[in-house]
Amino acid sequence: MKPVVKSENDKKIVYFIIKFFVAATLIMPVWYYAGPYYQDFIVAFSKPILFAMGYTESQIGSLTLTNTYLYNFNIVSFLALVVATPLVPKERAKLLAVGFFALFTVHVVDLVSHFPAYTGSGFAQFIVDVIGVVGVLVPIAVWFAMSYKTIPFFKIVP
Repeated sequence: MKPVVKSENDKKIVYFIIKFFVAATLIMPVWYYAGPYYQDFIVAFSKPILFAMGYTESQIGSLTLTNTYLYNFNIVSFLALVVATPLVPKERAKLLAVGFFALFTVHVVDLVSHFPAYTGSGFAQFIVDVIGVVGVLVPIAVWFAMSYKTIPFFKIVP
């Protein structure tokens, strides 16, 4: 039987994957605590946008958001990717800033889009559906776009 981990590059990949899973496992319980506060922040940021769209306080307040932060698990995977990636602190800070901005924007657009989607807007429903798929991809896309040049195991040569 041939060894699974053959080269130095294979070892780096395996180490990265292990580090990612350990980080995600440790970050997840923190998210259970911090998630509701993040969701409250998303709602507070979205309210002026919803008011500008013509929704009233009672309409906004009628939305039940209990445990909706659990839908924002992409923050956990993003943070685990950042922790597992061997970056210098400046690059890590830049990745965190861009990633959180991208995720926050997606989460606000998602929440705001639900209101017209509930009233039958086909375009808003399309946005909600797209975010359901793209929201999972955002942390990986941001992470890859900002770190592929600095990570040794991305430089795989056959």
